[in-house]
This record gives sequence, C-alpha cells and structure tokens, in this order.
Amino acid sequence: SYGFIKQQYSLSEVFFVTGGKEIEEQCRSYVKTNSKPMAGQCVTMSPGSLSNCVAIIYAVIEQWVTGKEKILQDTLYDATWNSLKQSVQGKMLVVAICGVGLGFPANVTAATLVDAVSEFQTESKEFKEIVLIDSSDQVVNHFHENLGRVFGKNKLSIHDGKPQDITT
Repeated sequence: SYGFIKQQYSLSEVFFVTGGKEIEEQCRSYVKTNSKPMAGQCVTMSPGSLSNCVAIIYAVIEQWVTGKEKILQDTLYDATWNSLKQSVQGKMLVVAICGVGLGFPANVTAATLVDAVSEFQTESKEFKEIVLIDSSDQVVNHFHENLGRVFGKNKLSIHDGKPQDITT
C-alpha cells in the first residue's frame, strides 16, 4: 500500500523530540568524526527511542538554487533511490519518506520522490508499505496528485497525524 501522512509538526521535531537526544547526539558525532557525505548519498543511524523504527536514513541533498534545477532534481532522485536501497539492505519492509524543504518547489519534491519510489518498488518489490510524510499541505497535495497518477487513487490512504503517529 502507498500512503502519506500530513504531519502537524516538522520532521526534525519527530526525530529530535520523539526519538530522544540520542539521535541529535549521533548526528553531531557523525559530523565530527566522518567525512562530509556527498549529495545523493545516505547516512544510516540508529532510531534512538523511536521504538517501531529500525533506523533513520538521512538522504543528503543540497539547497535548491535557480539555474541548477535539473542537477538538484536528479540528486534528489538518486538520494531517494540510495536511501531505499539502504532500507532493503537493512531488511526493512516499511519505509517512511519525508518531503524535502531546502527551498525545493513542492511539485518538484513530490514528483521526484514519487517517481523514485515507484521505479524502485517496480524493480525490487521489496516493501510492504511506503509512507510519504510532510507538514506542508502543498507538498501533501502534490504527493496525492502524483501518487494517484502513478498508482491510482484507489490504492492511496491519507492520514492526519502527530509525530508519534509515524512511530506507532
């Protein structure tokens, strides 16, 4: 099934408040002890106290800049594909993917994420459920439009939620 949740809070709040200080500390430690990951790469970390979460996979992307639209859209696609690949390697059957922000237009974010998820799932058929999450009504509306385009509206479910809803 393919669904998406309209979050009432930012995703950083989900990770840093609901998941506990451990997540924030892991991020700081990673930045101090590792080389900076390149755009399109992913970094996997433990979920802290998010009890129903196996891992958090951070996809590395750059800030949206006019004039680099195609490159940045391709990087977002690659980062999404790579995070899904890491999810498969970690034997995860359910994944939640959040919208981007960083100045990316909502329509570009939604179309790119949905296309990457669709193409990955078509090729690998690894996931039982894929959840797209965002706090912006605009992004959620674009998710709905693009998911309907790719999978058909009858296979979609929409949920309003709070941070703990994606972890229970």
